[in-house]
Amino acid sequence: MRGSNMKLTVSRAVLDDAPRDRHSRATAAHLDSSSPGRVRRLPAWPMIALCFSIAATALFVGQRPIDIGSDTANYVAFYTSLDSRFIESRFEPGFFAFAWITHRLGFSANGFLTLTFLLMNAAWFLSIMSAAKLLDLDDRRIVLACATFSCLFVSPVYLSASINVLRHGIAAPLAFASLLAIQRRAWVRGIILGAVGGAFHASTWLFLSTAPLFRFRLARRVAFVALPILYLFGATRTLVRAFAPAIFNAVSSYGAYSDYRIGVRFDFAIFTIAVFFLIFVASRLLLPKGRQAISSCLQVLISLSLPFFAFGWGAYSDRLLFPVWLSASFV
Repeated sequence: MRGSNMKLTVSRAVLDDAPRDRHSRATAAHLDSSSPGRVRRLPAWPMIALCFSIAATALFVGQRPIDIGSDTANYVAFYTSLDSRFIESRFEPGFFAFAWITHRLGFSANGFLTLTFLLMNAAWFLSIMSAAKLLDLDDRRIVLACATFSCLFVSPVYLSASINVLRHGIAAPLAFASLLAIQRRAWVRGIILGAVGGAFHASTWLFLSTAPLFRFRLARRVAFVALPILYLFGATRTLVRAFAPAIFNAVSSYGAYSDYRIGVRFDFAIFTIAVFFLIFVASRLLLPKGRQAISSCLQVLISLSLPFFAFGWGAYSDRLLFPVWLSASFV
């Protein structure tokens, strides 16, 4: 009798503890799935909503009149000239090939502008996904994409990239992602991204020329500090004229007959330095992982700005800062 009572007591205890055990296992599984070492599956609806927004915006941007955007008419004229047998173009091979394929597929000029806008945003998606991987932020890639495009959609630089400097807009995020990959020693990825960016705008190679600084810490720190100071005092123009007269003549002659203001652009320089300073201050408020990621991106932004501080005394010098101002939305 006593044995049967003990069995009954044990059985009740097991039955009473079973729900607790199931609850404990579920709780442990939940905690394990949210542990830092594992990638959590985020809902897909933010990305779907973002893609829908970009597609809707592409239709709006692609149907704009050719008098909106100072370079739109030039791009449309180039696209329509692809009907002729003999084509003269100053555009890079990647952009030329994209336009030629689009034309052969039968798209109109407005269709070409729509696809160009989508291509620019595809370059941004590629760059964001690559940066998230390199910065060990895979579990935040959807958040990064949504946050970046939220900043881009209200950026006047992004507007200019969408309707005016189209090739710059495609190449700029690829230049940023390429330098970030090289900084993180993902050499193959950096070379591929840089080559693709260079195929759409030749200025990408100028920005990538700063990549060796990531291998030499002292040289990088000296360049990051000395070049902006020398530029603000007008010394970079003097140095280029003295030691590289061919480069000086090329920079001086570019846009020589335009109304664009040349010389030291204190407004551009101070604004860019202020952006760097604000990013640095904001990074101090983050946890170590976020602070390290922001620090890496800030180094890339400063590297992208060095061509401006070296040659930004010529005409259209703001285009040398275009990748910096545009990529700041990601950082």
